Amino acid sequence: MTTTMSEPDVKRLAEEVAATSTLQEGVADSIASNSALTESIASSSELQEQVAQRYASALEGDRLPFRIAVVVLGLTIIGVLIGAIWIKLDDPATAIPDVMVAMGTAAIAALAGLLSPIGAGGRGSQR
Repeated sequence: MTTTMSEPDVKRLAEEVAATSTLQEGVADSIASNSALTESIASSSELQEQVAQRYASALEGDRLPFRIAVVVLGLTIIGVLIGAIWIKLDDPATAIPDVMVAMGTAAIAALAGLLSPIGAGGRGSQR
């Protein structure tokens, strides 16, 4: 569906767009000229960096969550395998449910992701 605008409507819309961009430039200039606000923004980013560093260093030495995740994913894989074998031994004609296949596949992929030696920065970060 195509709508057409009359020439006065197009002119009015162009004036509104120009006024909006002028307003945006004025706000940007006001922020740049307000030293208290720019200092507040700068200290906010410094504070965010400090908090990120503190939490990153806290999680570096803590292996318990990692071990819990590995154990849970390993138990999920073993449970899915036992369930699939049980289903097939009970009735060979019965298909393994898609949910079990999906859970096993997801657990294997997650475990592979946790155990891969690649760092958080990607392949290039280990040089």
